[in-house]
Amino acid sequence: MTDLNGKLFFITGAGDGIGKQTALLAARKGAQVIATDINADSALATAAEITETGQKAHGYGLDVTDREAFFDLADTVKATHGPVDILMNNAGVTVYASADKMTQEELDWVMGINFFGTVTGCNAFLPQMMAQGSGHIINVSSILGLIGLPNQAGYCASKFAVLGYSESLRLEMADHNINVTVVHPGGVTTRIAERARIMQIEDAEAIQKKLAEDFAQMTITSPEKAAEIILRAVEKGKAKCLVGPDAKVVDWTKRLTPVGYSGLINRMFKV
Repeated sequence: MTDLNGKLFFITGAGDGIGKQTALLAARKGAQVIATDINADSALATAAEITETGQKAHGYGLDVTDREAFFDLADTVKATHGPVDILMNNAGVTVYASADKMTQEELDWVMGINFFGTVTGCNAFLPQMMAQGSGHIINVSSILGLIGLPNQAGYCASKFAVLGYSESLRLEMADHNINVTVVHPGGVTTRIAERARIMQIEDAEAIQKKLAEDFAQMTITSPEKAAEIILRAVEKGKAKCLVGPDAKVVDWTKRLTPVGYSGLINRMFKV
């Protein structure tokens, strides 16, 4: 069980969407929040919204692909606010491209943020948690960390990697009293689709517009509800958190038909 009251809660990608709403809810539950985002203004805005209600929060700009900056910020946070109790690696992006057309640059971009950004976050804060003998890490995977979809090979690879890394990390950290929760959001109303990188083809702009429209139609869970589900899972010490009924359907479909699921899933979610 993890009680958020009085804990120092560090979160990436806190400028909007799931990250912002989780930061706001964690603060309402009594946590002191360190909100970070690649857009420093957005991180500061989230922190300001929290402090306006009387809770404690601080905002910092952070590019999770900058390993040195991540470690420097971890040291700054410890020196200024104390050791972090809860880390949420939430920053994420996607690229829309088939495996044969995806460039190395596009793959490096999505893996650098989604997977290696998560690994760097853990590496930066695990020493603090291990020294104090407690902690909780929340790594955000995806519904696409459970299944594959066409034109999402890079994104799926990064989110499957987050799942595998998190499961190993949980086993390694058990003796250190550090829990690990891996989160699989389904269709949550965020800006990830409109920020997606699209393979450079003639109708890329039209594809991006359709991708955003289709994603909007598939979103059935609000960021506020997602935050509630995630923090409830953290409080209960759950290893796996499925966000939204669609995530639960996909999870059970994959369990029931580990090989044959692909045809059904492709019809349900093809974009």
